[in-house]
Amino acid sequence: MLERVGIIGWEKIETTILAALAADQRPLLIGSHGSCKTEGAEIISELLLGNKRDFTFRNYEVPILNPDDLFGYPNPKSLSDGKIEFVDTPFAIWGAKAAIFDEINRANPLVQGKLHEIIRTKRLMGMDTNLEFVFSAVNPPGIYDSSYMGLALASRFVCVQIPDIKDMSRIDHMAVLFESGRNTLSEKDKESIRLQFEKSLKLQITHEQKEDLVHILLKVIGKLAELKVNYSMRQAKSALAMLEAAVALHRVGLGQDLENSMVMADILLATIPEVNDVVAASVDVSAIKNVVFSLVKGFVLKDEITMAKSLPSLLALDYEDKVSWAKAAQKTIMATEDLDELLEGYETLKSSRNSGEHKDKVQFQLINKIIRLKLNTSDSLQESYNHIGRIYKEYGFDRSEEPQYACARIATQ
Repeated sequence: MLERVGIIGWEKIETTILAALAADQRPLLIGSHGSCKTEGAEIISELLLGNKRDFTFRNYEVPILNPDDLFGYPNPKSLSDGKIEFVDTPFAIWGAKAAIFDEINRANPLVQGKLHEIIRTKRLMGMDTNLEFVFSAVNPPGIYDSSYMGLALASRFVCVQIPDIKDMSRIDHMAVLFESGRNTLSEKDKESIRLQFEKSLKLQITHEQKEDLVHILLKVIGKLAELKVNYSMRQAKSALAMLEAAVALHRVGLGQDLENSMVMADILLATIPEVNDVVAASVDVSAIKNVVFSLVKGFVLKDEITMAKSLPSLLALDYEDKVSWAKAAQKTIMATEDLDELLEGYETLKSSRNSGEHKDKVQFQLINKIIRLKLNTSDSLQESYNHIGRIYKEYGFDRSEEPQYACARIATQ
């Protein structure tokens, strides 16, 4: 998705960023100068929150940031009324829907406390802002001559390692130079992605799914304690919120499936600052990564599809991810040889709330399978043709394919 709006090489971190934003977490973009941290944050914000006419993005250079840049200026009239209000300026935070604080690890003491308040609560001086997304960014302290962050602050972020040029393929290099990925999404496509993202925010995972995720997290917490990593419950709750968000995002067609163990591991590792080179810590980074990868390997999340006990119960599901539902339904139809179950499934599908091309494909395959079982073996195409005609009429099948074509195709497969 991000490649189609000009963010090249971020495929591996796309799900982590989307899950962090959906879970109301604070992404910390870690990358060398020129790795498009600020541009990437702005493009993502515009994609998910609206076009440039609908939202304002603020980019703050933290080392040179003054309080007036954030606040604007006090309104004298409000002061005379015993209230504190600020006059909005082109740089003030109040009108922004998204912001990035670049080089957050180099904040001067005059604004440090205010930045921490925004990061924690999206409020300033106890007053609400319009912020929906809050990004921060740092250059890797281990490479650049810059300060490490304190663990208390760093643990409030979701650490995202932005790919460097050496991490990108030659194809990615060419795409960046030719700007081949930029603006390939139409406004209609962008609006569709916004609606998908908003829909994911309203979805809730099942109790069984949450149990699965908590079970993995408890194992991670225990192993990190053995490795002397100070992993707080706040970090664990952030990780859980992101994992839940990733499940919801995948159900609406955004992000990757958590059953891809690399995706799940990346989300968990993003909540551990010690492995992301933003805090000064003496830990075995390789050991931490190996533990997380080993714990999530082979993870399977229970969901309505995998828990469906029969073909009719699967076809009755009103599942958000229609692609996954259709694939599972077609696979189950192929494996089912019980004609009564197939016929019951057909009646269930006709009355279900599913609609659109995915339902049509499932229904077509279901009819196909029923016809095959009813035909069994036929002596001639003419006999098959006549039989198919009777089957269409007997079961009231929608004539999505005329009997003679169905007969010829089935007979030649």
